[in-house]
Amino acid sequence: MLGKRILYIYQMLNAIKNNLLHILFAGIVLLGYSCNKGKNPKFDGVTCNSKCYILTGLLLDSALNKGIANGEIKFYFKQPGLIGITDYLGKVNTDGAGNYRFVMPGVVYQYVSGHFYAEAFKGDLFHDPFYKNRVASFSLDSTNYDIPFVKNLLLFKPATLKLRIIASAVTGFRFLTIYYGYGIGSNGYVFNGPRSIDTVLTFKTAGDIRTFIKVDAKGNNVDITKYDTIQIPANAIGQVEMRF
Repeated sequence: MLGKRILYIYQMLNAIKNNLLHILFAGIVLLGYSCNKGKNPKFDGVTCNSKCYILTGLLLDSALNKGIANGEIKFYFKQPGLIGITDYLGKVNTDGAGNYRFVMPGVVYQYVSGHFYAEAFKGDLFHDPFYKNRVASFSLDSTNYDIPFVKNLLLFKPATLKLRIIASAVTGFRFLTIYYGYGIGSNGYVFNGPRSIDTVLTFKTAGDIRTFIKVDAKGNNVDITKYDTIQIPANAIGQVEMRF
């Protein structure tokens, strides 16, 4: 009886070890695939005879509203899921006026679920604090064959926002929510209450254009909203203080 229990425990441990090895192997494969991302393009961006996707538009400096010359744009296709396969489709450089054009056989992805996205690169310009160079995500299907799909892409000059939040007089709030945005939606932070706050938050934002700030203190009979704006020079630090 004891021998059977020992054998059972041994088999269980062996199964756990094999599962861990499988997980480790899968992680190594995914890491290798991730490291290879962007090295081997599937298409040259020019050659396509029929049923083509034609991606075109401008890569723009948002502060100047002017095309960015000689910027690099890379295109990808991402299948669904956290670890869905990502295909590197290819890249193009913009011309002197910031125009780009990328052509590929659309029929290749006719029956594959997923979405396309683009990344753009030029010096220290960025698009989003969390996905620095991700400038667009879009869906294409057979209705887009051989028709230019026009999408202008924005890059921003970097700047830093230091936002001091002081909530000493109003401490009974349930949530203190901070939003800031610079033209592509908003990012933010939430404090749980009730409590007093005196802190400085540091955010990456866009330089040479206006950043919009909104702070809400809500709940427990508290309902206060405050707004502010600031235009920070590129590669500089701007400071805003908001008191509650």
